[in-house]
Amino acid sequence: MHQFRPVLFLTALFTLASALVLIHDASALQSTFDLTKGNSTIWFGGEKIGKLVLTADDDLGPGSRVNIMVHVNSSPSENKVFEGWLIPPIISSYPPLSIGQFKNNTLNFEQYMVNPKNYGVFIVSEEPIGDSNPGLSGSIIGGTSNKLFSPPT
Repeated sequence: MHQFRPVLFLTALFTLASALVLIHDASALQSTFDLTKGNSTIWFGGEKIGKLVLTADDDLGPGSRVNIMVHVNSSPSENKVFEGWLIPPIISSYPPLSIGQFKNNTLNFEQYMVNPKNYGVFIVSEEPIGDSNPGLSGSIIGGTSNKLFSPPT
């Protein structure tokens, strides 16, 4: 009769779990976007001010894991912070979604989103430190010109 070996069983289980994680990550989409400076009428199109790397589940369906890493090449003005926003494709459809404050010119956002396709582009605003207004200020530093959550063609 063979003796049960828990160490071998746990090793096999760990190996299987690791393989499943690798298979899941292989089905992720990854895209890189330039962040460009805006002007008085649009939030993108000028000189390059940074980059955004988006990693998401390739189906972009409900519950998709989304990771957005952003770096800008400048710092905010005195007594200000940079804040990242996801903007819906039709701006009047619902409000922009703040995904957080930049720290050392970098923002890292990771979340399982109910429906990432509700958002079109990413922008960076400059906000007062301790801003109590939850909305987007009029001081937009720049953003992406491409729709973030379009399936690859």
